[in-house]
Amino acid sequence: TGAAAGRRLPDRQQMGMMVCVAVLCSACYANSLHSSFVYDDGIAIAKNKDVTGNSTLSSLLIHDFWGQDLHNETSHKSYRPLATLTFRLLWAFQPGSAVPFHMACLAAHALTSSLTGLLCFSILQLSYSRHTSFWASLWCIALFATHPVHTEAVSNVVSLCEVQSAALSLSSFLLYLQAQSSSSLPHSFAATSGSLLLLACSVLSKETGLTLTGIFTAYDAMALLAPVGA
Repeated sequence: TGAAAGRRLPDRQQMGMMVCVAVLCSACYANSLHSSFVYDDGIAIAKNKDVTGNSTLSSLLIHDFWGQDLHNETSHKSYRPLATLTFRLLWAFQPGSAVPFHMACLAAHALTSSLTGLLCFSILQLSYSRHTSFWASLWCIALFATHPVHTEAVSNVVSLCEVQSAALSLSSFLLYLQAQSSSSLPHSFAATSGSLLLLACSVLSKETGLTLTGIFTAYDAMALLAPVGA
């Protein structure tokens, strides 16, 4: 608990370098920017009335990710209204074009990579110096951003919901860490409230965001089992 109280964010220069590394490394997916809609993109986006604007906004609350009524027997039951809303906004920007979607995927991946590095820094500095934590975080960002396991999520626009959910989950967890380390009750309450709001948004982007509750539980359990003063 004492160590957690000393948790601080990187300074502006360090934060800027982390973002720059994330953007530069994410550029390895830039060759997908001019790709068209492929595979599931057609069903979830191009042929989805909830995305193309041929349905009311309220329909997003009663339809699944693929545009079918949730009560329909053939519905996939994947409830991701926030992801569908993101698709709808991107479609309105340039109807029929996949370019805005690919740009959003690339930007979201750069953001997620930056947040991953920020989380790495936040945890590592509990045991190492800020200097060591910072450089380790840069390597973490570079590895995360360029790892081929993310190829489908970044290059296939329908998977934007996954990257969006990941970014929201990481943001939620970072706020949770701030709430845990804050000595100010109002600040802790605000950070906790923000964390729960981002958690809800993550789940509404893709249901796997709910696994973050398990991460919260595991983190609290490890904090309780940690030696006093660690």
